Amino acid sequence: MKKILLLSISILLINMMFFRCQPSGNPETTLSGTVKGFKADSLKITFYKNDTWEGPENLWITLDSVGQFTTTLPVNSLKEFRTRQSRVVLQTGWKTTLNIYMNEEGEMDSTTFEGDGAEENEVYNNNLTLSFSTDNYMNKEPGEFITFLDSIEQVMKADVDSIKDADQEFVTMLRNNIAYLKMFSWESYAEQKFDYTGKERPDSLKAYSSQFDKLVLFDNAELLNSLFYKKILEDHFNEMVRNSIDFDALLESNNGDREKAREDYNRISFNLMLDLADSIIPNPEIKSYIYYNAFLRNIDLQLIEALKQNYTGRFQEEVSDTTIINYMASQIDRLEKLSPGMPAPAFSYPDTTGNLVSLANFKGKYVYIDIWATWCVPCIREFPKLKELEEEFGDEIAFVSISIDIKKEKWHKYVKENELTGIQILSQGGSKAEIMDPYMIQAIPRFIMVDPEGNLVDADASKPSYDNTRNLFEEWTGREVVDTEPI
Repeated sequence: MKKILLLSISILLINMMFFRCQPSGNPETTLSGTVKGFKADSLKITFYKNDTWEGPENLWITLDSVGQFTTTLPVNSLKEFRTRQSRVVLQTGWKTTLNIYMNEEGEMDSTTFEGDGAEENEVYNNNLTLSFSTDNYMNKEPGEFITFLDSIEQVMKADVDSIKDADQEFVTMLRNNIAYLKMFSWESYAEQKFDYTGKERPDSLKAYSSQFDKLVLFDNAELLNSLFYKKILEDHFNEMVRNSIDFDALLESNNGDREKAREDYNRISFNLMLDLADSIIPNPEIKSYIYYNAFLRNIDLQLIEALKQNYTGRFQEEVSDTTIINYMASQIDRLEKLSPGMPAPAFSYPDTTGNLVSLANFKGKYVYIDIWATWCVPCIREFPKLKELEEEFGDEIAFVSISIDIKKEKWHKYVKENELTGIQILSQGGSKAEIMDPYMIQAIPRFIMVDPEGNLVDADASKPSYDNTRNLFEEWTGREVVDTEPI
């Protein structure tokens, strides 16, 4: 049997100069190298064909008898690829060598670079390694954390300055990353050490953080090549949105119904994010990024009307990249196909005995589907109510629980030890489980209702713990609806 090295190289920053126009006729960008220490026949590279968040493409590269490979990759301006142990940033027209050192078990030990961008990539990876070390200082006192943060900033800057004949676009990205990494690390520390514990930030912290005020910029599109800038940008706007909406007031206006209050909150926050971008951001590329980020994070069945309305209006006016526009149109189209009355996406997964269970098996009955996992605490909290509904309506409604656990043995053991009832089946893979994509599931638990004809009643249905779930079941089964208003 052939050994296949499942070494996935995936794009982290998709396109580091995100909304810049892409020139045509770019020279080829070549990545070559050697896999050492482990015998394999193939190397798998994963990338995004159109520089968007659309589904990835897999490229299989043949390794020769000594583990060498070479391939051309689609690169327009800077683009970052990731291995398990390092990142590879490529510039248009570069010929870069990546050497991968692995142990006998096929696990990666280290990487080195040669050719175009070798020094830049070494510095980039060293800087990222230093950035990860901030996690070890999160419990330190402020003075010690400040000293550490200032020291790694100096090391990072010195490394960047040491690069000879550097690619200036790459260097700009490195310097932006250093500045915004420091700001990001500082804010993370202050939140964890003080905000989350209810303690007031001391004056020394406030004085230190004042240096970051000048970094909150909305007019320089070059900053979009920094992952940390984009994270701070998103956090800044999310915080403004949170501070502008009174959830308690929404809860009161919905008579205490948290589900409806949350739907209102999501709709208001989505529109408010776009309004803030319009009023605060002067740079069209940065505004486009916030627009796209707002849409991407709100691909939700409950927001379909708001998404459609804003897409045909200001989204197309503000976002100029046709690839992004078309991708968002495809996402909205997919949402519409999950509307009530549309055919429910089919599935077929094994139960605890290995027998396949398909949605088609339940034709003629209503089906209540639960997508869950053994590690999902909110999922487990729903089990008592789910079991109650199952005991009451199980003869008339099919209760199907689909786990997305990665390890079959763990799922099987949990089902057995906790005596879970209903129809228990497994779609392995965690967030990449097969069931996730056709139903556009971004978080669990997720509940889905299907009618006797196999059509969707609700692809994002209410949880077992909500009163309206039981009311709906009573309607389905022709029983008298019980008034569940609080006394």
